[in-house]
Amino acid sequence: FLQDLLSSSQKRSLKRKHRREQQRHIAKKENKRSNTMPIKTYDRSNPDDIIRFFGPMTVKVGNLYDQLQTATCNGNIREVLKIEEKLKLLRPYSARFVADENTPDGTPMQPGQVFRKGWILLNDGSMPWSSEDIQLVNLADGIKVVKQPVIPVTAPHDRVLITVDYMCANEPGTYESKWILSYRHQTFGPMIWCSIEVGSSTVTKPTNTLKETFEVVDVPLPACFDLSKPYQLTSSNSSSRSSFILPRTNSTDTQSEPLVDIFTNSTSSANDSLSTFLL
Repeated sequence: FLQDLLSSSQKRSLKRKHRREQQRHIAKKENKRSNTMPIKTYDRSNPDDIIRFFGPMTVKVGNLYDQLQTATCNGNIREVLKIEEKLKLLRPYSARFVADENTPDGTPMQPGQVFRKGWILLNDGSMPWSSEDIQLVNLADGIKVVKQPVIPVTAPHDRVLITVDYMCANEPGTYESKWILSYRHQTFGPMIWCSIEVGSSTVTKPTNTLKETFEVVDVPLPACFDLSKPYQLTSSNSSSRSSFILPRTNSTDTQSEPLVDIFTNSTSSANDSLSTFLL
């Protein structure tokens, strides 16, 4: 009846007034809540502060995992599915592979060599990691482990470097080591591994490259080739000479004719050569 008596403008003004009163009431409730509930924060760089902040939640998550193990041992499938659904919503422990810190797959190593392999992982779960709760399980013990890995305290959505110290085998071949994270016998995250190639202990010497060598051969020349003395043509008793003939091809004549007379007969006497250089 009252709505019929009010005009449209009056109705709109009453609605605006009622909306403003509701907004003031909601703002007062939020102010009271913010004053009564202090904001809880923690220092992400302080491991002790991280453990303290997530302490109560760590106990609750641990109880859930204990209940899951009990229900699994008793064969209570309904209870197992119920707890697994809660853990899926909470997502307390999860990991993601980021990169290899060093020693890529297939790195050549010497027998007995000690080295350190590192992986960078991201904690993308809702709970922190620590060496008290999280273990790195060795799935394939292909390489001898010198020192067992330790999981540093890592806050949610932070990156961490996990390292393992190895010693190579004495026999040549390909060796692998595989790991995965675990919480109370429940594995999570990706599998990480290390693969190396152990070679022979004998060091192969580099082969010498073939070098082109020239050997100087001392060939004795006849006395007539001594250039330290002037050349003089000598007459020989024997008139026999040998001429060096080069063939010359002509378009009109194919006859060969002597060009140069350079060699004397090998039967020339040694006295003629001596008489030439004594002049």
